[in-house]
Amino acid sequence: MRELGPEPALDGLRGAAIVAVLATHVSFLDEGSYRFALRGGFLGVDLFIVLSAFLISSVLLRSTAGGAPLDAGDFARRRLRRLVPPLAVFLVVESVVALAFGASAREQLLQVVLALTFTGNWQFSFGHQPPFALLHLWSLAVEAQFYVLMALGVVALRRRLRRPWVAVGGLVVAALLVALWRWWLFHRGVSIQALYERTDTRADSMFLGVAAAVVWRRRLLPDAAVRVVGLAGAAVLLVCAVVVSVTDAWLYRWGFTVVAAASALLVAAVATGTGGLWRAMSWSPLRWVGARSYSLYLWHLPTYILIVAIMPGAPLVVKGGLALVGSVIAAVLSFRWIETRALAAWRREE
Repeated sequence: MRELGPEPALDGLRGAAIVAVLATHVSFLDEGSYRFALRGGFLGVDLFIVLSAFLISSVLLRSTAGGAPLDAGDFARRRLRRLVPPLAVFLVVESVVALAFGASAREQLLQVVLALTFTGNWQFSFGHQPPFALLHLWSLAVEAQFYVLMALGVVALRRRLRRPWVAVGGLVVAALLVALWRWWLFHRGVSIQALYERTDTRADSMFLGVAAAVVWRRRLLPDAAVRVVGLAGAAVLLVCAVVVSVTDAWLYRWGFTVVAAASALLVAAVATGTGGLWRAMSWSPLRWVGARSYSLYLWHLPTYILIVAIMPGAPLVVKGGLALVGSVIAAVLSFRWIETRALAAWRREE
């Protein structure tokens, strides 16, 4: 059995995921056109979710090894310390700017409450449209809810985890049930915006991320085999990044489960610490971006939207350049003055 220590290549994987997301959101700078945007790069968020499930479940399995009880308070503090400080500062700055541009104070307050309680991903399910600059916060809500579900699952099913193949089989079955549930809701006419963001319709990513962690941790497959299937997963993700659209019906039937499975294979392969994927994700620029990926994710979308509001008629190359520079500057400042200070202990341990 192996433990997950610091693995810079996983930061590189985060970097690749956030670059894909930023490349998709170029469409927001171009009046919704995908002429120069990466159409399926939004699936980088799915990779983020799977990677988070892999990492957090590895931490939970390590902390409860040998029958040790889970310290729920310590676990919650670590997760909140990871997410809240950068998010709170972001919300303050974004609210000030939004109010200066005439946004509703009541709506901004609602969004702050939803963001800080990590429940904003359910807005579309209740017919509420969040402000465009805050659309991306849905994934933070999903991840926070997944943290709770994973902690409860590890505690409740600890004995099952002693039989790793049974645990992996159960997790795969659970992911398939989520796919069937999403398929049924899709054909019942539930909006794709709600299906895209609901916790119950995206939980297959969590289940498969945890399954990958169990396989990796218990060495259920040889590392060489994991690296081979990881290459297949990477190939699937690359193709999807180029050709998939967020409105494609197949995604809401079984496609998100395929993407989650490909992501899980890729994460496990990189986590082996050797091979071509590990070397690619160890590239220093990717690792640099990945280390700042949380702040970059928070700040990029409102930065894009602000640039469009300030200079709507500017050429795309100008808007794109300013949006990229502004996003990176905001992320660097957030990482340097907020994340690094708040998360020093967390990063050393995990």
